[in-house]
Amino acid sequence: MKPIPSPYASLLDALRLLPNIRPACERDRLGEAKYHASCSPDHTASVNGVSVTLIELQELFLHTEGGGSPRISPAGAALLLRLFEQGAFDFPEHRQVEGGLELLTQYSKGLATLVETAFWRKARRPRSVEPAQIFEQRRVPAVEATTVRRPAAGFNVTIHRLM
Repeated sequence: MKPIPSPYASLLDALRLLPNIRPACERDRLGEAKYHASCSPDHTASVNGVSVTLIELQELFLHTEGGGSPRISPAGAALLLRLFEQGAFDFPEHRQVEGGLELLTQYSKGLATLVETAFWRKARRPRSVEPAQIFEQRRVPAVEATTVRRPAAGFNVTIHRLM
């Protein structure tokens, strides 16, 4: 039996609609904020100085019966837009997403039923070099070790190993 698709968009896909952020890192930070809000006596947390409640954060992490990745409700999309506008996300990347904010705004107002899952794939930068080629370029060729020189007498060496 085929699982019923969720009426909600994936949280990661919704984050991918926001320009210049790292979606997976921000998803993890929002998850940490949700955890801190759940442990807090007043059920609030701060995301880079922007105060959010546990109820708001729960709208970002809806789970379906079949499991899978967290889903986001329209109210959660509105929270993402508020956090984005107030500068709660880090902007380390120059990743442009054309129409992403508009689509997320429509979703937050209930005008879009589902964020198209293939929408964000258009914004990916093409890879110029295959990962295997990058690995080969970084790899240092093995050089045969010459004879090992022992330290002079009276020179003590202590090796600490962290476990």
